[in-house]
Amino acid sequence: MKFFKLLSLLMLALLSISSLRADSIVSAQSGDWNNPGTWIGNQVPTSTDDVTIDDNHIVTLTGSAYTHTGNLLIKPLGEFVANMGTYHDGLILKHGTTHVFGKLTMPFPVKDLRVGEGALFWGHDGAEIFISDDWRLSGKSETVVHGICVEVDDDFVIESQYATLCGTGNVSIGVTPSINHFTLKNGATDKQVCKEVGVYRGSVQGLCSVFIQNGKGNNSIVALDDATSTEVNQSIPVDVLNMGIPDYDPNPGDQILIMTAGLNSTNDNATEKGGTVTINRNGTPTNPTDDFIDYTPPADYVGKDKFTYTTTDRKGGYDAAEVIVDIQFALPVELVDFIITAKACTAELEWVTASEENNDYFEIQRSRDGVSFEAIAKVEGQGTTDKVNSYKFVDSSPLGKNYYRLKQVDFNGQFDYSETLVHDVPCASNGFDIGITKAFPNPIGSGEINVIYEALDSDNKTVIISNSLGVVVDSYQLDLLEGRNILEINTDVLATGTYYVTIGKSATRFQKIGMY
Repeated sequence: MKFFKLLSLLMLALLSISSLRADSIVSAQSGDWNNPGTWIGNQVPTSTDDVTIDDNHIVTLTGSAYTHTGNLLIKPLGEFVANMGTYHDGLILKHGTTHVFGKLTMPFPVKDLRVGEGALFWGHDGAEIFISDDWRLSGKSETVVHGICVEVDDDFVIESQYATLCGTGNVSIGVTPSINHFTLKNGATDKQVCKEVGVYRGSVQGLCSVFIQNGKGNNSIVALDDATSTEVNQSIPVDVLNMGIPDYDPNPGDQILIMTAGLNSTNDNATEKGGTVTINRNGTPTNPTDDFIDYTPPADYVGKDKFTYTTTDRKGGYDAAEVIVDIQFALPVELVDFIITAKACTAELEWVTASEENNDYFEIQRSRDGVSFEAIAKVEGQGTTDKVNSYKFVDSSPLGKNYYRLKQVDFNGQFDYSETLVHDVPCASNGFDIGITKAFPNPIGSGEINVIYEALDSDNKTVIISNSLGVVVDSYQLDLLEGRNILEINTDVLATGTYYVTIGKSATRFQKIGMY
């Protein structure tokens, strides 16, 4: 999972532009962009239309340079061959949102890709992007590459101080240092590239090759998967930013906003089983400045539904997470609250009932995947009562990721389930009292790497840094605070290679890459 410098005005503008477009065009088969037969309805897209290149379709656009201001979606098995324009010319994207799940190819002879004013460009995990000349980021634009290497045959250029590049992916430029460069123009700086993004020289089989540098800008948000529940045909607000362990931003003072919600990272407002999700920016009673999501289940559906949301801090940081919704019939027990409190390496479950009828007991159930549950404890109920009752259970040996629910059982054996909650615990069930959650940037060329870890209690532990041969290169004592901590390690004194950081019984790995 575990992605933006989009201004509120820009986000509203994108919505306004989208609402004005009359057409959404989807490919019907492989073919030429300008051939009506390529598209459903025999309608050739205009530059302002929302265009989808569907799975197993290859659509090619030739001719002079082309500017597209509508949205563009390339599905995982689709490909857009942008074979237009000439040197310093080619495909220009402005104002719309582009999602590349499949292939975007700008073949030789040389052609630029420009992500321009008001554009949002996403290269998703599994996508393949090849640019035969320069990749240029300009204007107030936002670019995200997630888990991929964008192959640029010439230069990577940021030519505006308002354009940013973030995500967990990388960019490779041409292999010749004298003519292929990472270039900053018009006041742009490498702080506009997030720390998780690396710039490389060359690529091999889609993987970036020789490391040049990491960005020096913002850190990405950490968004965590959630689970909730509702009753049949009952819409609910879902406070995705604060459920379970809240989503967090390593950069102090940054505000996390919801950017998209839908079946995948696109803002399609759909869920897996046909429900709908809508971003609500009016805040909740407990978090009045935070966004949340209004969820409506499919009509008369009982079972599990799913959707994805993405987050932004408007400064380049982002991440995406998944929400599972358990849709059930109404409980005989009036459950008014069910929460999990993060207690470092334990999970504290608390629930409150307003009334109970023939309630024999609650069975606490836990799951690794939100589907297959096992009983881990039993708490006696209060029979029949109209009084408020509070319950608590502490899971002292949780799994890494835990889905919890309550099975409420009547005296006659009938039962129902509560909502499902999710709780991430980095300390696994092997007695660890420390859990490392993340090390970033990784790989790293120079400077400090940050190791985020959770501690069960305040304590003093030994930190050991060792190489791939098991040789200890450094060790020292560290005072821990209960909860989340950040350890900074200076990598300038380390040679190129793979290293392990061990705190107590918990360890993580990072790679030091030599500068080109």
